[in-house]
This record gives sequence, C-alpha cells and structure tokens, in this order.
Amino acid sequence: MHYVLRRSNQVSVFWNDVFRFHCILAECIYFRSNPRCKCNIALYSSIVKSKDDRDTLASRLAIDFAYGATLNIETLPVAPGVNIIPVKLSDASALASLVADNIGHLQTFMPKVVALDTLPAAQKYLQAVVETCEAGNLLEWHIYAGERLCGAVRINHIERENRKASVGYYLGEKHLGNGLATGSVRAVLQFVFQRLGFNRIELKCASNNVASQRVAERLGFSWEGLLRQAELVNGVYNDQFVYGLLRADFEARQAEQLQQAA
Repeated sequence: MHYVLRRSNQVSVFWNDVFRFHCILAECIYFRSNPRCKCNIALYSSIVKSKDDRDTLASRLAIDFAYGATLNIETLPVAPGVNIIPVKLSDASALASLVADNIGHLQTFMPKVVALDTLPAAQKYLQAVVETCEAGNLLEWHIYAGERLCGAVRINHIERENRKASVGYYLGEKHLGNGLATGSVRAVLQFVFQRLGFNRIELKCASNNVASQRVAERLGFSWEGLLRQAELVNGVYNDQFVYGLLRADFEARQAEQLQQAA
C-alpha cells in the first residue's frame, strides 16, 4: 500500500485534505509493518500557510500518538543555565545524593522518593524509568542548574485515547522559592501540548501542600475539586486537590502574557 499526498495551494481544500490525511495516516499506522506503506507528513504540511493552520495540523498529527507511537522526549531549556534533561542511568549518583540531602524535606509529601537515597536504589529506579519511557508510558526529566541536579519533573498516567496525562515534580529544599518549579513545569507543559498533541494535563497535590497549589495557580491550572483521603502518606490518609489545564487555556494564557510584555 503506497500513498502519495499531493500538494494543494488552495485554502478552500485545507479541511478536505486534513480529513483525507487522517484516513491515510490511520491506515499507514495500522499497516506500518508493511515497508511499502509510507506517508510524507512534511510534504503534506507544506499546504499549510498560516500559524493557526500549522497549529491545527500539529494537533491533528497527534493521531499517531493515539495509535501507540513512541513518545519522543528531549532536553528542554528553562532559563539561562537551567535545563530539564531526560533521565539517564548515569544520573544515579547525583540522584542518590540529592535525595540523601533532602530526606526531611521530601518525607512530608513524597516518602517514596526518600527510598532513592542510595546508589543501588537510584540505579534500579532509573533503569525502570528508562524502560518505561522507552515503552512510551512515561516522560521524566531531571532539572539541572549547570551541572547540579535540582529535582525532577514527570508526565505519567498517560491516556493516549483521551490525550491527557498528569504532571508531577519535586525539588531539593535549597532550590525552592526561585521559580525553578514553575519554570520547569511550564517548559514541560509547552512541550507536551504543542509538540506531542496532549489536550489536558492534571496536577494533584495534598490539600495542605500550599507550595504546589501556588505553582498550579501561576501556571493557569483550574482548581477542579477535592479527593477525600485519596493518598496514604506516612501512615495517614491525605486529601488531595485536583487541578486541570487544557491546551487551549495554556496557549491563551501564553499569548496574553506575551501581549502584556510587549
């Protein structure tokens, strides 16, 4: 099965082409074991002329995401000298040191992370994370300021059919209060919304975790409810707040902030 997409310069046929492309791409994904089945996305995207159309097309190309394609993950800039980098096995020593230095800080809301305070434990954890990321079921980054590991951000609970997931993060205590959490999560949100085609991201935090609530609010998440006794932490059932953010709301907020800065 060999498809060739013809270029069209007529805006009036754009949506026609989008529909045709969906059908072809879906078939190509389904029959991707056949080497003759191919689809030239770059050629197709050349019919798109405006930014709005490019954004629309990018969103619809996420059909590949829903059909089980591997999620690509890459290094993302946060601020000068600060990047979030896909986790790797060689991070084990730095991860164990970060956790060991922050036992008391992390114990309050993230006791599971505390277990990564030794090199063997960190190595075992990172091996599992790398494999899960390669399978397309998780996205996880480490936050680096220069050469120093400061924390982590992850996208999990991925629902491909609904194009939604959850975001979580943690930082070492010394790195709090300087916008690092907000900036790192913002970079991930931009990546998953605009590059991977997600439509909704959820953030859950303990009802007494004021710092995480402030991060959610600064990023434009909407408070959507309370989950009673939703998480067992340190032997106590904690209530959780649920926040949600849609791609459309995130992009509208970005545009508003750019306009205000101009």
